[in-house]
Amino acid sequence: MIIPMTTAARHQQRYDHRLRDLVQRTGDVTSATNLGVPRSTARGWLRGETKVVITLDVTNTKTPNSNKKCSNCDDA
Repeated sequence: MIIPMTTAARHQQRYDHRLRDLVQRTGDVTSATNLGVPRSTARGWLRGETKVVITLDVTNTKTPNSNKKCSNCDDA
């Protein structure tokens, strides 16, 4: 009998980018730790570089050519 391995699911915590920016600008982790952010996380914000986030507006998926049939696609 094979018993499947289970892993402990860990919830990934997300923090407001403005809080991270505040810690990076001031160099003071207490503003974040007072709000419940773990000290190690806030210290990581001081070490790390900022990551660029790109968002797309996917609500408007209609494009002028979206109704055209693909000339290279097979009709199924």
